[in-house]
Amino acid sequence: MEESLKFWNGVLAMEMPQPSQFASDSAMLDLMGLPSGASYRISSGVIPGSQARIEFIEIKGVQRKDFDLRVTDPMACGMALRIGHIRDLLAKIKASNGRVLSKDQALVEWSDTVRNVFVKDPNGLNLELVGSADPNL
Repeated sequence: MEESLKFWNGVLAMEMPQPSQFASDSAMLDLMGLPSGASYRISSGVIPGSQARIEFIEIKGVQRKDFDLRVTDPMACGMALRIGHIRDLLAKIKASNGRVLSKDQALVEWSDTVRNVFVKDPNGLNLELVGSADPNL
């Protein structure tokens, strides 16, 4: 959770709150398909400039397995975000040792007006950041 919030708040300029305390509510564990003995905590907020909610859930008390899904892998999760000042943000991501997936770690010229770049958050979520080709936006 700390890594995620550092990236999403510090690099992407979100305003995700500190997470709740770990809880073990049996109905929530059942809803998430988790065994008794597991616990979870949640940080929930709104993406700035929108009404879209986003939640991060950290789970402990279950066996973990490393994975690194690529954007093109079947069942790979990810999300696209429309952002401003994409060039500045890409530089900030690189400066924070973020993982840039796009070729040569560069912006992709999607069209005459749109640029995008694929990155991963610290916990492996694939993100497509979409911005304006205009360097002033």
